[in-house]
Amino acid sequence: MRPGRNHQRGQATVETALGLLVFITILVFGLHFAEMAQLSIKLREATAGAMWDATSKKMHNLPKDFAPLDSAIAGAGGLATRRYEDFDGRTSRDLGRSVTQVFTGGTALTVSCGPDSTLSFAPPAVKSGVLKDAYLDKGGMACSARATLFAWQFPQSFLDDGTGALFKASHKSAPMNLCAPGRGGARCGTSTILLDDWGLAGPEESVPNILNVCTERYCRTTRTVFDANGGVQGGAVEAMSRWAVNGVPSMPQFWLSFRGDDRRAIDPPPFTEPLKPPFPMDWGERTSWPTTPGLNSPVPPYVESYNSRTGCFLGGPCG
Repeated sequence: MRPGRNHQRGQATVETALGLLVFITILVFGLHFAEMAQLSIKLREATAGAMWDATSKKMHNLPKDFAPLDSAIAGAGGLATRRYEDFDGRTSRDLGRSVTQVFTGGTALTVSCGPDSTLSFAPPAVKSGVLKDAYLDKGGMACSARATLFAWQFPQSFLDDGTGALFKASHKSAPMNLCAPGRGGARCGTSTILLDDWGLAGPEESVPNILNVCTERYCRTTRTVFDANGGVQGGAVEAMSRWAVNGVPSMPQFWLSFRGDDRRAIDPPPFTEPLKPPFPMDWGERTSWPTTPGLNSPVPPYVESYNSRTGCFLGGPCG
């Protein structure tokens, strides 16, 4: 019985050794492919990072100055390249222009961004010219990333040559050019994003405007649209003025706004708009919203309207 047991033990050792050869090969290739997948995901992350970073930039100086948007697009690719050239955008340290892992390396990561005129978000009023003197439809931005991945300290040969070879092919592999989005080569594409919502950017555009002193950017933008569409006399502007105050100013002028009757000490105020519950908690028992007609306006028709209107919204009857 002793020779038989030794024979069985020897057979198990041989089978274990042969199984380990296959298992180690699968393990090495599995690590290599997993690392390639992880680095290719970093390409997509670099592309997304370039686009989202661009959205935080200033896009305009109203009215109609959109040079900051062009600068944001021009610098987006270079900034993302510097952040992700080591395939890790989380670190602020300069770790070099390549990365090496267990069996895989990456190098030459480059992010490119440019304007994309195929995107458009402009309402018809901009395209038809009603607002074109103040706003521009600059479209969006398109970005893509490229990099080269290569085998790093990867076994070039493993039992694939000579007498008793177990494998029929060597492990040699050439560098692989990848991109995001896409797989590489001619299949590379771009990711796109719209930029700028024409909102007020910074205190220089959103500070209050002094009555009839149109020096701030918001007032100048409004004045640009106003003048481009008939001004005080003619068209929709005159029609609205006649409907609201039964006339137009005798001296054509542009008025952005004025405080008017702001007698908050009177409770209830002389002109209000009824509100429906529920009311905000910090309003207490208030059930109406004060409205502000043109008391002390330098334009006579507004003063006449103030004296003739009733106590509710736009001078209409209450109830």
